[in-house]
Amino acid sequence: MSRTAVERLARALVAPIAAFDCIASVETDSRPWASVTFTGEQHRLAIRLSGTGAGAAADALLDGIEEREFALPGHIVISIAAAGRAQTGSAIVVELEALTIEADWWRPWGCPIRADRPPEINARPARGAWRRAA
Repeated sequence: MSRTAVERLARALVAPIAAFDCIASVETDSRPWASVTFTGEQHRLAIRLSGTGAGAAADALLDGIEEREFALPGHIVISIAAAGRAQTGSAIVVELEALTIEADWWRPWGCPIRADRPPEINARPARGAWRRAA
């Protein structure tokens, strides 16, 4: 898994902040993660917000962060949570921790999900379906 997962996640998190009167900068750190079934990365993001709208932007960023869904091509955000929030001078630093996995983890034959296909083609075949077809 490439660093693109964390870069795309950072862009998705910072995009709504443009509505506030503040400047955002993001520092990221990622490391590989794997279980028996999944491969992915653990991410730590530090988002520094400065400007007159920094407080409101931080509130908006953290509001419902655990339930928010993100569209990251090739990746799925499994969990995301606030790890901290601190005021440093005129800036606010929001720290987040996230776990992403590769979106095609169950497609060993390499058939990507495509929006132009009907759901039955994108769906994973039922266990033993190849035996019933004969």
